[in-house]
Amino acid sequence: MVFFANHGVLVSPIAIVRVEDKYGNVLQKAAPQTKGVLREETAYIMVDMMRTVAWHGTGAASVSQFQFTRPAGGKTGTTNEYTDAWYITYTPQMVVGVWVGHDDPAMTLGEKQTGSAAALPITVTCIKCAHDTLGLPVEDFSQPSGVVRLNICNETKMLANEACPDVVNEIFDKRYQPEKVCDLHTGRKSSGDSSTGKSSKRRKHF
Repeated sequence: MVFFANHGVLVSPIAIVRVEDKYGNVLQKAAPQTKGVLREETAYIMVDMMRTVAWHGTGAASVSQFQFTRPAGGKTGTTNEYTDAWYITYTPQMVVGVWVGHDDPAMTLGEKQTGSAAALPITVTCIKCAHDTLGLPVEDFSQPSGVVRLNICNETKMLANEACPDVVNEIFDKRYQPEKVCDLHTGRKSSGDSSTGKSSKRRKHF
């Protein structure tokens, strides 16, 4: 999740930021090690999908119940027999993950103790409190220039024309964006402009 939020760049965790003597002189300072592991475009598309999880999917309680309305991505996790439960959420400034379970994997958390039920309340309460306490400004994820948003015919998955009855707004890596205009719905002549549609909606990713 960290490299999704960080434009595809993985930063190795640091336990000690710096070492000072009793006078405040810095004796040693850690330098973060970074490595690009994903294309920026891929990372942003993953962010967009995970944002839908946090707002409309299995993590929707973060908004509806806990009022964490900042731009954020999220992912729940639940193992068989409710042995483990996770929820990880992140903003452009912070990533927080919580695991709930027992030391003995043979033990269960109990019926319906999913990631959204057992771990999400802890995770969201923590990240919400951290942002508020630190006074962090509300920031959105920055869309890279290599990503575009297009209106797509939901039936043909081609660029929507004015006659398409069901249009969704999707994001694409420019290298793989569709180029053909829907040729199934021909009720009206299409200008080939993908920015128009009869009814446009954001697709929900889960």
